[in-house]
Amino acid sequence: MNAPHHQPEVADDSLKIIVVGTPKTGNTWLTHLLAEVYDLPQVSLSADYQAIDWNALGPRWVGQQHYQPEAQLKHIAQSLGVVFVTPIRHPADVFVSLRHYTDRREARDEDEVNVRTRRPDYMLEDGPGNFGEATSHYLQHGFYLKLHLSIYWLRMGWSFGVRYEDLWLQPVATMATLCDQILEVDSDKIRRAVCSCEIGVMRQVLDPAGGFVRRGGINGWKQALPSHLHEILSGQAPYPQQFATLGYSMNPDDPANETVTEPSREDSPFAGGRFANGVPVAPILVHFYFEGIKKDPQKWTDASGTGPGSYYAWLNSPASADPSQGGDVPTITELAYAFYQMRQDLPTVFPDPFGEDRRVFADWFLHSAIREFEFDDAFVLPVIESWARGPAA
Repeated sequence: MNAPHHQPEVADDSLKIIVVGTPKTGNTWLTHLLAEVYDLPQVSLSADYQAIDWNALGPRWVGQQHYQPEAQLKHIAQSLGVVFVTPIRHPADVFVSLRHYTDRREARDEDEVNVRTRRPDYMLEDGPGNFGEATSHYLQHGFYLKLHLSIYWLRMGWSFGVRYEDLWLQPVATMATLCDQILEVDSDKIRRAVCSCEIGVMRQVLDPAGGFVRRGGINGWKQALPSHLHEILSGQAPYPQQFATLGYSMNPDDPANETVTEPSREDSPFAGGRFANGVPVAPILVHFYFEGIKKDPQKWTDASGTGPGSYYAWLNSPASADPSQGGDVPTITELAYAFYQMRQDLPTVFPDPFGEDRRVFADWFLHSAIREFEFDDAFVLPVIESWARGPAA
């Protein structure tokens, strides 16, 4: 968990981060947190790092992949100034999460038997959710290779380590410590990022099917893991040494192994990830909320409310900067105009959003913004309804 031996010199305008390590340790969550904290675009990284056109990714980004710490990858990273971050998590929780995730995959029958039985897909032979013989075999003969990946990165001294449990219990403080090592950032931005990536928000908006953000929590293995699998993790090599190295145990009476199902929400204004009417809260809406209360702390006393004067009502109301005050068609809402003020490219493309460019700007909001920022349909309805209603008399 120490800092890398050779931390590259980094700057905000060229910051590049790869989250690497064992699957199901919080990689996706951590990637989103780093993207929010540093305002980094997320990039999709090929499993074959040699096939990537690294220069095409741009000057600053964050991505994740389960790479091995190979010398050629290190050489590429050093030339680009890439920072590596490795999450770790209680191995038993990782295994339980991996078992559930595997149920959503298809087996690769083309692999030879000795290869196939060492892959998570082999557990599918037990059937969904069944911790049977195939699952036991994989735990005995394959899972330790997954655990090895994070240990490998940290032992090589190439990556910053961060503990999933710390992110769950003290997300702001944990991210602050990590960011101090990478590139210092204002504490207010960290709190916003944590609120934007609260598990309820991520589950409702970014992953409603539960493929990556299934449940979360700490030490759920105590209830989920059958005794025969518990015994394997407790006593079969190399697990005891891996557990000791990572700082975990299989002792159910260890205070560190207390089961915690609810995350620390750090005073999140959108606990649960929804407005009072059930509409999901997208991360960008959390961002605009904090921008608003920074200017006026009393502007919205109930962040998730939906009544008159609420943040939700404000998002869907005609922009106060619009001279027509909602009388012209289509309506430009406060949410649409917030994008206009945030994005430097929009004033160039739509220099007159309340006049000649009103229609095309509204079209961008209806068709492009909703895809890019993944907010709910409820926030485009006022624009659609204004077309149906027509201009004010």
